[in-house]
Amino acid sequence: MKSNLLIDDAGNKENEFDFYNKQIKISIIRRALKRAFNHSAIAMFVTSMTTAAAFFTNYFSSIMLLKFITFRN
Repeated sequence: MKSNLLIDDAGNKENEFDFYNKQIKISIIRRALKRAFNHSAIAMFVTSMTTAAAFFTNYFSSIMLLKFITFRN
């Protein structure tokens, strides 16, 4: 008679169905995290570029205080 139990590296026994169900959940979580990180990376890049553009335009401002705060000449 074949057993449906699997033994992992730590010696824990688990049902074959539970093992594959856990693997599916892990793959879904990995895909969700990858999508979230990609989405947030784009948002952080756009935010950084707009901030850099604002600091760059302050360099050409006629207001001396903005130039001083921006680049500390």
